[in-house]
Amino acid sequence: MYLTFDPETDESFAYLVQYYNAAIQRIRKKTSVIPIMLSDGFSGPQTWDQWFANSTANIVFDTHIYLYVTSIRTRSASSSH
Repeated sequence: MYLTFDPETDESFAYLVQYYNAAIQRIRKKTSVIPIMLSDGFSGPQTWDQWFANSTANIVFDTHIYLYVTSIRTRSASSSH
């Protein structure tokens, strides 16, 4: 299945939560021992906590937290060698 909508809308997160919960229920019917890995969709815990922070389903989120650091260095013509 491919997403055909903007992945950063309330509707898209609601769809993923519904999908994740259905998957969790199906997996838990088979086993309660295995941790379930979910992707954070590059959105971080601040997005998913509202739905899964108090879950007892033994969920592990694959998170992708990046720090982007940029700097602009300027060099004056007089400092060039």
